[in-house]
Amino acid sequence: MTALLAWTRLAGKTWYALNNQVEKEGELNIDEIEYLDYRIEKWHQLLDDELKLKTIEPGQEVRQIQAILFLRKSHLHNLFCRPVLQSATRIAQYQSHAHKAVSVARDSLQMLSSLNENTTIIKRNPLFYKHLLLTAFGNLLLAVVNASSMFCDKVTVEFDIALEMIRTLSNRSPLLLALWERLQGLQKLRAQLSASSATASSRGGAGEQGEGVESPSDAFLFGDTGDVMFFDQLNDFFDLTPVPTNCAASNWTFPVGD
Repeated sequence: MTALLAWTRLAGKTWYALNNQVEKEGELNIDEIEYLDYRIEKWHQLLDDELKLKTIEPGQEVRQIQAILFLRKSHLHNLFCRPVLQSATRIAQYQSHAHKAVSVARDSLQMLSSLNENTTIIKRNPLFYKHLLLTAFGNLLLAVVNASSMFCDKVTVEFDIALEMIRTLSNRSPLLLALWERLQGLQKLRAQLSASSATASSRGGAGEQGEGVESPSDAFLFGDTGDVMFFDQLNDFFDLTPVPTNCAASNWTFPVGD
């Protein structure tokens, strides 16, 4: 209970920070993002070892509370990383933070996949875990549409993980079914990612920190009018809506079970 109360305070700080940084092209308070990153990592470090979920092996027993605390840690991480990914300008300006944001999203999706494959926890309550699934997937998509040449060859596995989880969980909830019907068009983007990744690989590419945001592969991935419209829709679909700083009007705080 103490851990959850501490998490709730962190959640409030995160929403306050996000509400202050909601404008896409506004100046980011990187110090605030780094401070939130430090606080959530410190919160997780102080948890008892039996409450932490670090890896999942076949046959491993995973408690519901471990999965919930993992979800809450990762959800906050993905939320306060998101402003860095919301435009190509920001990604170019804060490249190291953008790479970290994508790494956090990838790790979150990989852990969700392991949890889904090795336990029944997500299958029993898919709506609860869809929040992290969509937050991490949304960050991945923002990175791809805003800086495809930088990220397209790094996220294809996690892209597949997210789409497949949404598809398989869609038969367990009408809400998830409606979501899957809305997101099926992203399979087209998956094919473009593969082609763009192959093109980037054939050119040899530079190191992560030296990569540019604007390049021929960006034009290849989002080159015509239809793709530009698709680009805008993705940015809008996963953008955060400002909420009251006390979170009273938000459905973002989830129930806890064991």
